[in-house]
Amino acid sequence: TSQDADYETYKTSLDTNYRHYAKNWIESKRPLISKYSSYQILNSDHCSFQQEYIPPRTLSFTGERTTEVTAKKKYNTAPYFTVQPVTSADGHLLDKFLLILQEKENTFGKSVQKNLTVPSNVIVKATKSGKSSADLTKFRAVFPNQDSQLLIFPEGSTDYIQPQDISLFRSRRFIHEKIERYIHINRIEMIISDRQYFINTHSVIHNQLSAPQFKNLIQNGFIQAGITNATIGQIEKPKDVCFKFYDLYCSTNNGNERTLLMCAWCRKALCYCHLIEQLHLHL
Repeated sequence: TSQDADYETYKTSLDTNYRHYAKNWIESKRPLISKYSSYQILNSDHCSFQQEYIPPRTLSFTGERTTEVTAKKKYNTAPYFTVQPVTSADGHLLDKFLLILQEKENTFGKSVQKNLTVPSNVIVKATKSGKSSADLTKFRAVFPNQDSQLLIFPEGSTDYIQPQDISLFRSRRFIHEKIERYIHINRIEMIISDRQYFINTHSVIHNQLSAPQFKNLIQNGFIQAGITNATIGQIEKPKDVCFKFYDLYCSTNNGNERTLLMCAWCRKALCYCHLIEQLHLHL
């Protein structure tokens, strides 16, 4: 219809305006950016996940207009925890990342803290929403240099000039979804708490994306954003490095569980238990 066409034209025009605005903002910061080497140019952003995995597909009757699915708890489908990693323009993930969990009292109780095991590549904080806030104190916790000069991208520009939005977050979500689907399809019974599962899972994902194979993937985000103009080789992605394998069963201790992921570091085929619950990390 004409209304649909007008709306699409409006969206295209708006997208073009935001894109130009974002690129112009980057160029206005070029004198400052040029003072730093690529390893000194850091980028961070937050990425939210929901607690309960809802499969994107389900069985339905032919011709049915609306298909409903059930969840264990309604609030579990809302954003429940947030990860905030830091990348450098030379293609590295910084060792530590920030993980924010949702807690009613905005902090962890003593018993919760006592029972949590936090890997060395995670800094865990709590908020009532499970989301990152405007308070930069938590954000600064993962920076190696607390005196770093901070530039905040203008509103509406991050789709075009935020390096992690352009490249890394797609890969992080891809691995997270693969793990969730594996658990759902194989009806895995977890023996660790939800909090510990979130911590372990994203500790593993962060560690996998820190592998040398993904250096070009990380660098490409900065290049596409116009922050740097480096020349890179082939870009490898997790779907090819970690999820194309011929070992159908876990290679650890003659495991009889189905392979979930091929480790980007050691190339071992790993099941859920050996990867997540027993924390397969290369630190």
